[in-house]
Amino acid sequence: MNNLNNLFNLFNFKFEKVPENFNWKRGYYFIGLTGTLAAGKSTASEIFKKHHCTVLNADEIAKKMYLKPEIKKIIIDKFGEESYDVEDKVNFKYLSKKIFSNKENVQWINQLIHPLVKEEIKKSLENTKMGKIIIYDVPLLFESNSHLENDYDLIIVVDAPIELRKKRAFERNQWTENEFMLREKNQMDPSTKRMLANCVIWNDQDKEILEKKILFLIDQIQKNQPINEVEI
Repeated sequence: MNNLNNLFNLFNFKFEKVPENFNWKRGYYFIGLTGTLAAGKSTASEIFKKHHCTVLNADEIAKKMYLKPEIKKIIIDKFGEESYDVEDKVNFKYLSKKIFSNKENVQWINQLIHPLVKEEIKKSLENTKMGKIIIYDVPLLFESNSHLENDYDLIIVVDAPIELRKKRAFERNQWTENEFMLREKNQMDPSTKRMLANCVIWNDQDKEILEKKILFLIDQIQKNQPINEVEI
C-alpha cells in the first residue's frame, strides 16, 4: 500500500505511465532510455549512474565511430572537408546543421553509424555482471528502430511540455527558436514516443523530483529481481 501511495505522490498520471511489473528476462535488467528534445534524458541518465546503474551512452559510442578512417572518408564524401577540423577532430557543430537539415540526412547517418554502435553495445552486454541494471541511453531510440532490434526489459521516455523544453534548450545550448524546431520536426512526435514506451517520466519540475521518480523505479526493479540471480 505504501508503494502505491508513493506512486500517486510522485507521478502525474495525465502523461506518465509506470508498468505494474518489472520482470527480469535474464541475469541483468536492460533499460532503453530516450526522451523528447531537451526534456531531461541526460539528467535522468546521470541520476541512474549516480545510483550505481551501468550507463551505456549511444552518443558517446557513436562519436568514437566517427573517427574510424573508413567512416571519416564516407562522411567527408557526403558532407565535405569541414566535417573534421585541422586537428582531425569531428566538427559536430557543422555536421549537426548538415544532418538535421532534413530527415534523409538523419536516416543516412543513422544507417551508417548505428550498426557499429549496436556491435559495441553487444560486446558490452556480454561482459555484464549478474544483477546489474543497465541503462542504454539512446536519443533516437525509436527513430533508429532500437526498440525493435534490442530485447529491452523496459523502455523509458522522459518528456516535458514543449515550452519548458524550448527554455531548457535555449539556456543550455543557446539555440534559436528555428534551431530547436528544426531538430524537433526531425524527431518522432512526443505522443507517439509516450505510446510506444513502457514507462514515461514527466519531467516538468526540478531535478530533486526527477531523482525521486527514478529512485522509485530502481527500487521496484530491484524488488522484482529473482533471488537466484542476485550476485553474491
